[in-house]
Amino acid sequence: MKVACIGNMNNNMFCLVRYLRDQGIDAEMLLLSHEQQHFLPDSDSYADTYTAYTRRLTWGSAPDFAKTPSQVIANDLAPYHMLLACNYAPAFIHKAQRRMDIFLPHGSDYYDVPFETAAQGVPSPLASAQLEAIRNAAWTFIPKMNQEQDRVWERIAPRGNFVHLPVPIIYTPQYSPQALARHTTTDETYRKVAALAQEPGLLVFHHTRHCWTQNTPATEHKGNDLLLRGLARHNERAAAPARLVTFEYGGDVPASKRLANELGLAEFVHWMPRMPRKQIMPLLALSHLVATEFAYSWICGGVLYEALCMAKPVLCRRDDEYYQGMRLYPALRATTAHDITMRLDEFAENPQGYAVTAAAGKAWLEDEVLRPAVDRIASIIHA
Repeated sequence: MKVACIGNMNNNMFCLVRYLRDQGIDAEMLLLSHEQQHFLPDSDSYADTYTAYTRRLTWGSAPDFAKTPSQVIANDLAPYHMLLACNYAPAFIHKAQRRMDIFLPHGSDYYDVPFETAAQGVPSPLASAQLEAIRNAAWTFIPKMNQEQDRVWERIAPRGNFVHLPVPIIYTPQYSPQALARHTTTDETYRKVAALAQEPGLLVFHHTRHCWTQNTPATEHKGNDLLLRGLARHNERAAAPARLVTFEYGGDVPASKRLANELGLAEFVHWMPRMPRKQIMPLLALSHLVATEFAYSWICGGVLYEALCMAKPVLCRRDDEYYQGMRLYPALRATTAHDITMRLDEFAENPQGYAVTAAAGKAWLEDEVLRPAVDRIASIIHA
């Protein structure tokens, strides 16, 4: 049984393919033609062993859809008995007249792409193919998200089986404290963040994309401005100011820099260049807590899982009333800038206490997300 994991947005499929291979499944990573450098396997691996089971396709981008003959797609997919896909890959699978066995979405591939329109508001051929591929998928893995994203499935109306489990989007064996220690390089960036961690006050890590102004689609908003406003108020009354490590990642970085300056935070916000996960994780390990998103409530996502993987306390928006009956990870919950200030104040009073409870977050990630998802996907493959 040969399995194709197609598309690697956010390094999601590269994580899954390694978990499947650990279980003895003959899974291969098929990269789309337009994968961002940030999300190539080398960005999430300290070794090059992945080259033995990774291929680069000549198709996969939106412009490729019209110009790629269906037979080319079909020939590339022919060696594989099962197709697991994300990003634009479902549309190409549909064009090749194959059924997608498991849809493992990353986000916009289900809430934006299927509804894109061409001239006169007519669905584009790519959107129509994407929508039909998702509807006809044998299995779809999607956790409970939030009310806005979950409503999208009513429009899609999938005909296959629905599994309320997240995609296993971080390969934890690589990022255990012991494994990470072997690969940490004490370069200038690492030394800078390590020095910040030794200063009085909190070191807050925020590697979420900067998307919060009207220039960014509302579905992509992260609430970075709320974090900056909450941090500024905390620093006004804290015994020692908190410092924020964040990244030049996202279309609203200039707006975030202007806001930080207006709030008097320039000396406390430390901007890092965009970098791959394998370089981010050693820096994240130095922080006191990780701030994720505040525009929407989430219980899954790369930034969140990276924090939990490293047993770091998480500051985030999480609307617990929406997830009633579910076991959740420990969190410093905040929806407004005022909430963020309050949580930072509370954390500064008892950082050791929050660090202890954060260990439960790592256990939650393994017990509620990674192990169940990988085991369920493997069972479908073996059925």
